[in-house]
Amino acid sequence: MTWLLSTSASAVSSVFGAEVAQWVANVTARTSQTIKASVVDLCTAVIDQTPVYKENDYWGPPDARITKENWQTLVNVSADEYMLGVPGQSKATLDAVVEVAWNPWDGDSLVFANTDPYITMLEFGQYKYKHPVNTINGFSTQAPQGMVRINVARFNAILDANIAKFIGK
Repeated sequence: MTWLLSTSASAVSSVFGAEVAQWVANVTARTSQTIKASVVDLCTAVIDQTPVYKENDYWGPPDARITKENWQTLVNVSADEYMLGVPGQSKATLDAVVEVAWNPWDGDSLVFANTDPYITMLEFGQYKYKHPVNTINGFSTQAPQGMVRINVARFNAILDANIAKFIGK
């Protein structure tokens, strides 16, 4: 039996370099997964917490889901045009968030927007008209602290959960 051990600098350097390259690729992939999963979780929470009129509420307009259905996911473009929300659109938006987030977008801008005129009222409680069921002092009873601000405020918790999931403690 013959054992050949090489102590040449080039052999050690080559193995070490390959190990470092693998480690960097691993860390990069797991960091990317963490960020992308966190973006998906944030957008999902915002959509899920966007208020809609209660089904048994006769005050609600027939297009009561439009605000929730109006969330849009875009890359490198601003959402400057109102999109008529249609039933199921929020599910399509979530699918788009997942699609965009899990594809390479390094250097690109991910835009998550809602162009419904009522979105500011829902987020900041500026509803002017008294509504016996859906508002209190101008704030939605379903999302009295908004849906974007509270989820952005908990983004570190979302990120920490995904760090634990993809990178480990």
